Amino acid sequence: MDTLFTKPIPNLGAYLTGLGLGHYIWMRELSKKGSNSMLTLCFGWIGFAIFMWICFDVLYFSEESYLKHISYNGFSGILSSLALAWIFYICATKQWGLMKRFLSIKAFLPLSRLSYASYLINFIVLLHYLLSSTKQAEAFNFLSMFVILFYVTFWTYIISFTVSLFFEVPISRVLRWIHDY
Repeated sequence: MDTLFTKPIPNLGAYLTGLGLGHYIWMRELSKKGSNSMLTLCFGWIGFAIFMWICFDVLYFSEESYLKHISYNGFSGILSSLALAWIFYICATKQWGLMKRFLSIKAFLPLSRLSYASYLINFIVLLHYLLSSTKQAEAFNFLSMFVILFYVTFWTYIISFTVSLFFEVPISRVLRWIHDY
C-alpha cells in the first residue's frame, strides 16, 4: 500500500471519471441554454461542498469502525469524482465568476508551475527526512511539527524548481515551438 500511495495513479480514476461526468453534463440540454438558474448553481455548489466534506473530514470526528472505513474507501472516489465533475461543468459553461477571479491571481502562477513536480517529490523528501534521522524519536510537539513542515516544504520546492528548470521549461518551449508551426 505504501508503494501504491506514493504514485499518482490511484487518483487518476477519480479525475477521469470527473472529467467524463463533467463532459456528459455539459453535452446535455442543461448547458445548451447558456447559463443555469441560480437555484441550479446553488444546489451544485452545496453538493460540491458536501461531497468534498465527506471525502476529507468524515472520519475525523467520530469513532472509527470497519463499516465506516469500508464505506469511506468505497464511496470517496465516487464522491470526489462528482465534485470534480461539477467543477469541470462550471468551467466549461463559463459560470465560475468568483472562482475564476480567485484562481487567476498572478501570485499562483509560480506555484502552479511547480505543483506537479512538488507533488511527486514531496513524499521522497519526507521519507528522506524521517529515515535519515539518527536521533531517537522525540516527543511530538508543535515545534517538531513546524520543523518537519518547514524542512519538507523548503526542500520539496527547491528540488521541484530544479526539476522544473531541467525538464518542464525545455519541454514547454519545444511544445510552444511545435504549436507555432
